Amino acid sequence: MALLFLTVYLGIAAVWAAVSFDDAVAHMPVVEHSPLSAPQTAILLKVEDPTFYSHHGLSLADGQGAATIS
Repeated sequence: MALLFLTVYLGIAAVWAAVSFDDAVAHMPVVEHSPLSAPQTAILLKVEDPTFYSHHGLSLADGQGAATIS
């Protein structure tokens, strides 16, 4: 019973997220300048997700990004 409830809940959450994502992103402010310098950004990407610009979502390749999830 709990598995069915969880499956239904996750299904509803997935549909809601898919429907509302574009609207939510449209209202986000545009950041013209990064608060991090170029070297700081490079270090952050190397630690968290070196393949950030080459995938379409979450990547846990080589254990990267696990700190963000946890």
